[in-house]
Amino acid sequence: MEEQNLMKQFLTLDRLLWRYQGMKMQRFGPFGNPYRGQGRVLAILKMQPEITQKKISLFA
Repeated sequence: MEEQNLMKQFLTLDRLLWRYQGMKMQRFGPFGNPYRGQGRVLAILKMQPEITQKKISLFA
């Protein structure tokens, strides 16, 4: 019984963390996740629109 309760609590926590992460990522709008892939490059371009491809490659 205790194992089932612990598993239920863990799954609830997992679901809440996913929801929290999703809410935090919404503030980036079309840029998506600014820490990964295309979202990161778009975030860099938003901060420094005149940056060269070579300098972007150093950040990404």
